[in-house]
Amino acid sequence: MPVGIIASLIICTILYIAVSAVLTGMVPYKEINIDAPVVEAFKRAGLVWMQYLVAAGAMTGITSVLLVMMLSQPRVMLALGRDGLVPNSFFGDIHPKFRTPWKSTILTGLFVASMAGFIPLSILAEMTSIGTLFAFVIVCGAVMVMRRTNPNANRPFRAPFVPLVPILGILTCLLLMFSLPAENWYRLIIWLVIGFNIYFGYGRYRSVMSVGEVGSPAALAILLGALDGLVAGVATYMFMETSPSRLMYTVVAALIGIAIGVAIAFLGHSMARSGKIPPPSHPGSLAHEIKTHGVSPAGQAVGDPDAPPSSPAGDIDSRV
Repeated sequence: MPVGIIASLIICTILYIAVSAVLTGMVPYKEINIDAPVVEAFKRAGLVWMQYLVAAGAMTGITSVLLVMMLSQPRVMLALGRDGLVPNSFFGDIHPKFRTPWKSTILTGLFVASMAGFIPLSILAEMTSIGTLFAFVIVCGAVMVMRRTNPNANRPFRAPFVPLVPILGILTCLLLMFSLPAENWYRLIIWLVIGFNIYFGYGRYRSVMSVGEVGSPAALAILLGALDGLVAGVATYMFMETSPSRLMYTVVAALIGIAIGVAIAFLGHSMARSGKIPPPSHPGSLAHEIKTHGVSPAGQAVGDPDAPPSSPAGDIDSRV
């Protein structure tokens, strides 16, 4: 797999450079239409039939990528459900016939359709870019952390020249992230704060790594209150740019954000102590995957939800 990934990256890079060279030869680079550069280049060259062929190919490529992404997201939620970070009864529910996380697949489809229908494509593209780059930053950082915390783990493939390669990966991704408009950073921070609220209000008490660890919520309430208040205030201040009551709305939104953050912290703590947030229904991702590789109520291996029912359960290194 590493050879295939690296080879595909090299091939794609060469193809991108070649296409860019051809485009700048057909159209001066200052006049290239960034919304549809290839199509417009052929149109200006008089090859009208070619622009339809390129457009059809682009649509096919985008559709295939979207399909893969929409199929992978439910499996990410499946893993989070097994960890106890989101409700496993919903996100971890495997269809008895198709062996797929069907509920989260439907939810993902509805969410993607809603975003595509109501948000401009340019904003969606930039949001996707900064989210993907941020995920790469986390992965590169995780490689360095794992090398220190689990140096002897069995790794079929080891990233070379650590920590040089992860550091270069982080710097490269950050460079691309900072090249995006500032609005994308605001959206990224808002999404992160929403995720913090979900984790600290629910996942923290359901996680198989911290079941039973219910301490004082005071520090958490301060953290969530500050984060929610800051994000709500800044977002309102920017949104109400032309309003004469901009400052008043900002203060009100910040206070509401603080109240929500504090309430989530204390509510999650209270529900965990009272037993209203039950522990995970199975040993969780770590023990569950190590021992059985995922077992359905019928006793079938579903560690990979797309695997056929006869797939054998495989051993997993607990240190990875």
